[in-house]
Amino acid sequence: MPVRTRAQRRGDRPILPHEVWCNAFEQMEPSEVLFLGQVSRTLRTLVSEKSVWRAILRSVCRKYDLFGPSFPVEEMSVKELQRAALGPELFKALVARHSWPADELHEAQILVPASDLTPFRKRGFKMGGSRSVKFMWVRHLVPGGRFLFQVTQAPNKAADGSFTVQLWDLGVPGSSPLRKPSLMAEIKNGKPAGLNVTAVTAMVDPGNDVSLRVATYLSGYGTGCMIKIHAVSPSDLIFKCLAELHITNLIHNLHVSNPIVSGDVMLIRVNNTVVLWNFICHSYAAIPIAPIPTQKYSSDEHIVFAGDFVMVFRRGAQWGIHVWEVPALASFTRITGRSLSIVEAVTVLPDALLPIPFPEPKGRHWHGINVPQSGLQTLPLTFDVFSAPWKKRSHPVTWVGPTSRTITSCLRCTIGTQRVGTVTNSTRRSVDMLSVDTMASFKIQAPVTGASWTSPQFAPSLSDSSLSFAFLNSRIIEHKSGDDYRVSKQHNFAYSLGTFTPLPTGPSSSSAQNASQPGQAASVSVTRFYEPDRRRQWSQRWSACVASGRMVDMACEGGDVHLLDYLY
Repeated sequence: MPVRTRAQRRGDRPILPHEVWCNAFEQMEPSEVLFLGQVSRTLRTLVSEKSVWRAILRSVCRKYDLFGPSFPVEEMSVKELQRAALGPELFKALVARHSWPADELHEAQILVPASDLTPFRKRGFKMGGSRSVKFMWVRHLVPGGRFLFQVTQAPNKAADGSFTVQLWDLGVPGSSPLRKPSLMAEIKNGKPAGLNVTAVTAMVDPGNDVSLRVATYLSGYGTGCMIKIHAVSPSDLIFKCLAELHITNLIHNLHVSNPIVSGDVMLIRVNNTVVLWNFICHSYAAIPIAPIPTQKYSSDEHIVFAGDFVMVFRRGAQWGIHVWEVPALASFTRITGRSLSIVEAVTVLPDALLPIPFPEPKGRHWHGINVPQSGLQTLPLTFDVFSAPWKKRSHPVTWVGPTSRTITSCLRCTIGTQRVGTVTNSTRRSVDMLSVDTMASFKIQAPVTGASWTSPQFAPSLSDSSLSFAFLNSRIIEHKSGDDYRVSKQHNFAYSLGTFTPLPTGPSSSSAQNASQPGQAASVSVTRFYEPDRRRQWSQRWSACVASGRMVDMACEGGDVHLLDYLY
């Protein structure tokens, strides 16, 4: 056996301390760490240590705001830790591998999940006679993909007018989900007559990263809304009520929207007012905003809670981004009791009104906005603007053919702050430094039976401030096998933009100038997502987790609940 020199023996040991290597690995993508392990025997030994992958997985949880207890790191092997840490990259790569050019959208193959389970098979219950009355379920997948909150509501006609909040364990991410999920804890709550559960939102406790908060939102026509917040920990399976608020209004036609949570503050849209409720201090601030025009739908506006700003994206006559600054916490008004009455107040003009560029001229075009819908957002914020030619709808919908395409023109834009060097007045407010920049333009001109349109509600939890996952809806022709019969059906697609050079930022990229600039042309590809057979149930909305590749039905009334896992 040849004698090894001192330099060779020294080369078997890492030059840097173990802690320094761990800090470096936390700044890298998990796949890059695996590639680095192929450089030398020393690095391969280093990146095979369990402590290294524990630190990497914790950094992935911080990056994607995942719930740490979703991963029992002390019990997981090195291979399991690696698969869990690689989850976000694997899911993004899977979607990219199944992408298709947008011009051939009608030929895109379906991205089929690795598993499609129906773990919650409940058809309803009997009430008195032979008539079956269905329950209603609303769900939220906790970031991390292991835990699921499900709120079950008995029908209003039932004798027991209540709702139950449940915490389920779907199985550790990085492995196949459980065919029979485990019910960990539940709590039963009473509710006022006329209110129905419409949304449930889960979040990690900012002061205790091993505890969860779940907010249940109930609303009703002309009866206001109620929000109830519970706290629960997988290690202490007891629901504790943190706060409860019942918002009433004298107006019969009450317009409400789903709440958005940021830390200890919840944003609630109630009629012509945005209510900011600090549910820990039990105080609130109200911002009277302009109402939605009559005979319009709530989809004509999108509310974004971006830290210090409340942004309302509006279509129609009020086209633009209306921005209000969030009041200081010290100015919030204390709430006595559990009820809050919102009275009509004079509309407060926005602190800033940002223009939204049009991809096509206003006349004879429909315009839509694709805005991230995942709750709290950060700046810079990315959004897309769609414009499609206005056409009268005909029945039945006819095939337009490959030579006659409906072209949807789109712009990718960002909201950010101007650079310090471009601000001439140092006393300007932070809201005055916001600007809209046009980054790129793209077109979707596939042979479809109508224009492709935005679908932000398909999987809102996948959207982030950079709009890495954006969704559109398109109606295409399907042929039944062995027959010439053709049927037109709606399908959901994730779309992504190819590489492009953004327009330069600076004094020449102000909002007014960018509103008329087309932006750099970018290619666009689409991925057709799997859609289970609903058997005449209503449309699909998914609560999803990018880290685990899991998606679950957000809401349904009776019927089967689908749990999809695209990775395992």
